Amino acid sequence: MYAATYFIDIAALAILMGLLRSSTAVHPGRKRPFAAGIILTGIAPESP
Repeated sequence: MYAATYFIDIAALAILMGLLRSSTAVHPGRKRPFAAGIILTGIAPESP
């Protein structure tokens, strides 16, 4: 059950990353911290 939730979260983060990369509304210098946060959230260990 938790694995399914984890995969849904990863898929949502991937979609968010795609939207961030294709967006022209966010200044290019501000995209890097958002991308780093998304990546760190994706690789963080799952809490019990």
